[in-house]
Amino acid sequence: MLIEDLGDLDLVTTAKRFLAQRKAIETAYENATTGHVEKVETEERIRRYWHREQEHWAKRPAAISQSPHTELGIERVIGMQNNLLSIEFLEAGQTAARAVGMLDVAGMEFGTGFLIGNGLLLTNHHVIKDTDTATVTTLFMNKEANRFGDPKQEETFELEPDRFFLTNAALDFTAVAVCERSDGDCSIEEFGYHPLISREGKILIGQPVNLIQHPGGRIKSICVHDSRFMFLENDGEVDPFCWYSSDTEPGSSGSPVFNNRWEVVALHHKAIPKVDQDGNLLDRDDRPISKERAKKNPEDLVWVANEGIRASRLVRAIEGADLPPAFASERQALLALWAKPRAQSAGLESARRRPERLADTSKPHENGTASAVQVTGQPGFPITINVNIRNGSADC
Repeated sequence: MLIEDLGDLDLVTTAKRFLAQRKAIETAYENATTGHVEKVETEERIRRYWHREQEHWAKRPAAISQSPHTELGIERVIGMQNNLLSIEFLEAGQTAARAVGMLDVAGMEFGTGFLIGNGLLLTNHHVIKDTDTATVTTLFMNKEANRFGDPKQEETFELEPDRFFLTNAALDFTAVAVCERSDGDCSIEEFGYHPLISREGKILIGQPVNLIQHPGGRIKSICVHDSRFMFLENDGEVDPFCWYSSDTEPGSSGSPVFNNRWEVVALHHKAIPKVDQDGNLLDRDDRPISKERAKKNPEDLVWVANEGIRASRLVRAIEGADLPPAFASERQALLALWAKPRAQSAGLESARRRPERLADTSKPHENGTASAVQVTGQPGFPITINVNIRNGSADC
């Protein structure tokens, strides 16, 4: 069975792109995950990463017990990952998850999307191709399981493509406005947003990535196990794309790909099946799979990686898009929002919640501002989310 027989032209393009880079990706991933990142990352990219880390934590001296040790040489501190994380990593992830929702396209297809600020949503072009599709798409927020307490109340929002709509088939993304209030009169601002950061240096090959998604249109899920950044290459035809080893399913399209600071490093768009040079789909033993076998045992298909569009390249595309005046004004406001120091440094913004929707037990800090929550990734590399509480409302 040829990959073309799956009937997905975008998948064919994605698979061919991966196949052309496969040896480089596999070699880079093996080196990075065995402590030899310096063999696969350029000195410039390594320097950008560490410069960004130093810059970030220099502004938060009270939040760290020690500075990153770079005096022994940049390459010396890069190697096999320490997987110990402070437990607050999970709390930060819950906050990050608020801005991720499920998309129902006319009850026929499902996808994932996430809020990027000013009531705008980002997903894939192949999920929402045009304004007509947007008008029949519903966004579900809070579609989650809740282990303790009352079940979360789902909120449904219609999309508002007349206010803003931008799509790009080549980079497989769509940004579209969401109506300000849900059917249950909940504000979209309550769910916060994730800014797209144009600066590079958010992640290195071999480091963990975390995907928050709605696989198969089901409840919100997260992939953190065996999930690492595999490869990217600056310049050339594959420059906008990157690869990672996370688990996804149909319906995961449009998911945010996060680093361990819960910053968006990519927009997920396609999984890549295992194929040979002729485009034949292969099983785990590298044997071609027939159409009959694929239909009877679809689990025999092997998926070798996932591909996403890099956040920095998405920002470039949004900045350079030709838009009508009204949409251009919305874009300018969005770019200005992303450029704010707080959005750039925190990597996560959660919008103000209405007082009446807060729990009755919440109490403001005595001076009106709650303390910072510190989340430690690697030793000396905490993650800080500032929570300000004023007059019964919260900014995260």
